[in-house]
Amino acid sequence: MVVYMNSTGCIGSLRKRFPDWNELLTVFSFVIFAVYSWAIYAFLDHLSSNLLNIGPGEIAVIFFFEMAIALLESLLVCGVILLLSAIFPRRWLCEGFAAKGFLVAAAGAAVSIISSRFASFPLPAAFLEITAFCLILLIASIILLNYHPKLQNGLRSLVNRFTIFTYLYMPLGIIGILVVVFRNLF
Repeated sequence: MVVYMNSTGCIGSLRKRFPDWNELLTVFSFVIFAVYSWAIYAFLDHLSSNLLNIGPGEIAVIFFFEMAIALLESLLVCGVILLLSAIFPRRWLCEGFAAKGFLVAAAGAAVSIISSRFASFPLPAAFLEITAFCLILLIASIILLNYHPKLQNGLRSLVNRFTIFTYLYMPLGIIGILVVVFRNLF
């Protein structure tokens, strides 16, 4: 027996695997905030040594290169969270994606910040313990959100506040990509 599925059924089935567009933009706003803030922090951390070695024009170019990388990194991180939402069962991440995606992004940012403090290889056991703790805390938080919709709504309301950073940081990333393209073409 052959079962045929029309294209609207296939697209509709695929669309159910992904979260609502507004919730995705909300998570993307937090990811932009985290990635760009870390990139600006790193830029400012190296600014004093850059002032000694290169001119202001080159420092601006370095800044915009970092902003372009931050935009691409934000898209990559949000894409990974979206992929996780599509892979895992709908109740785990897709339902209430704004709050749960925020938790995944925040846990990833925490592990990333902690990993930047460990410069040795192989990684010490403390790093692995902290990473395991973050993962356990993330899973427990997602389970808690599944059973407490008011908590999920409150967290979604908090994450919506990060939307302003999209309007502040996104133009920097777009200008950064234009600078990268211009510098590589001319």
